[in-house]
Amino acid sequence: MKQLIATLLFGLLAFGSHAADVLWNLRQEGSALFGASMLIEDGNYNDLNSGTFVDADAHAYIRLGLGENAQMSNTGNISSLKVHLKITPYDNFNTALPYFTETLEVAYSITGNSGVTVDAEDYRMQGVYKFKVEVQSIEKEGITIGSLEIPNFLYLEAGINAERYYELDYQSAPACFVNYVFYSVAAGGQPIVTAATAPYQTTLFTQDIELNWDYIEGAEYYDVEWTWVDNYSDVANTTLSASGIELSENDFKHNSTRIRTGAQSYRITNVFDKGFLVFRVRGVGRWLDATGKDKYGTWSSENGVSKQNVANWPHVVEIVYGHEMDYMNWQYQATYAEDGKKKEVSQYFDGSLRNRQTVTRINSDGHAVAGETVYDNEGRGVIQILPVPQNTATLNYYPNLNQNAAGTPYSHKDFDWTVDDAACDITAADPLGSGAGAGKYYSAAAHTNETDWQQYVPESEGYAFTQVEYTPDNTGRIRNQSGVGPEHKIGSGHEIFY
Repeated sequence: MKQLIATLLFGLLAFGSHAADVLWNLRQEGSALFGASMLIEDGNYNDLNSGTFVDADAHAYIRLGLGENAQMSNTGNISSLKVHLKITPYDNFNTALPYFTETLEVAYSITGNSGVTVDAEDYRMQGVYKFKVEVQSIEKEGITIGSLEIPNFLYLEAGINAERYYELDYQSAPACFVNYVFYSVAAGGQPIVTAATAPYQTTLFTQDIELNWDYIEGAEYYDVEWTWVDNYSDVANTTLSASGIELSENDFKHNSTRIRTGAQSYRITNVFDKGFLVFRVRGVGRWLDATGKDKYGTWSSENGVSKQNVANWPHVVEIVYGHEMDYMNWQYQATYAEDGKKKEVSQYFDGSLRNRQTVTRINSDGHAVAGETVYDNEGRGVIQILPVPQNTATLNYYPNLNQNAAGTPYSHKDFDWTVDDAACDITAADPLGSGAGAGKYYSAAAHTNETDWQQYVPESEGYAFTQVEYTPDNTGRIRNQSGVGPEHKIGSGHEIFY
């Protein structure tokens, strides 16, 4: 049975940012190889001489190979297969050049572990954007064979591959718009994206601010910059308007964050106090005569208006509600990597500025991870509870995260609350309840129906934390420290002694 597989494949960034690897190929398998003929042409063949793009690397290839397909039966003690080809290249003006012949060979052995396998052989041509390949004959063990004798796992593939850069439209600024993102617990933590309308103002449910922009012809990636300014007034219970807050080009340049991404959107976590988020975007391409150098487009903020205050900037989001509604002390830190990847850490403190909870999120993952510290009656960090993945990517404080067996928040009452005549010896803390937080996550019951790696999360029996015991002499010295799990709790004999 003859089979023809045609593939038109662009690289991952071919449409998102237009500059990427491009591939055009055709493939034939099994009996379809007998007398096969394939004409391969670059998808931009008619524009080769237009000067609108340039290739940093381009080659045509012809590949003879042995397919690794479960439906292809590898039978027989075949040691070699040869395909004799006639190749006709074309120049960039669609003129056929003199043909030439080439032979490709593959070999393998299925007799135990003996023999050498050559599962593919390529023939490559540099700078060829159109060519025709014809199968003249096929040999098996040096004997010419017909279509019925061709193994069904033998294939011939021909294609053109290029690393291509297009001319950047550097005069056009990208049009920008904003979406609000809310991570719904009821929907399993899935993001609910709502289109915002200008003038942009956040709501109580805005957990991420998604910046979007139009495609710029020839852009390989985009630079995104943003800054935040508060709008607090020196008059109690009042705020400043956008026109009342100074923000010049220099102010923005020296107080902004920049990432570079190949996408046409980027989410910024709403961890701001009341004020204004100001952003801008530009396309970035490559110089066609020096593809190793960036070529910058026009910033979306270039609207012909002199920048003196926030109101002069075209892309502004008003932060109406501060992070945690100003009811909590918090600190935020972000670490950025390539393509806008980031790790975010938000710490939440009580009134004495003791760290109560730390929440971490990586924007390539769909979960936030929260860990807690529990303090004793003296204000010392005694219990360090293991971090727990949440079923949402929200970066905020999680109340009642870890609970005791009674279902109330785990506190010093669960390990440092004794009667008047009690001895000074500290016993193991009470275990966590299995209904929430680390006590639930690090339990076998929470993963009974899991089929992936989650089924291997260890059972903590409620001791998903470490505990520190201090010497009872007011010196602050550590006497011993537990490990994680019941086998290493205080009093088990397996804790660390100092």
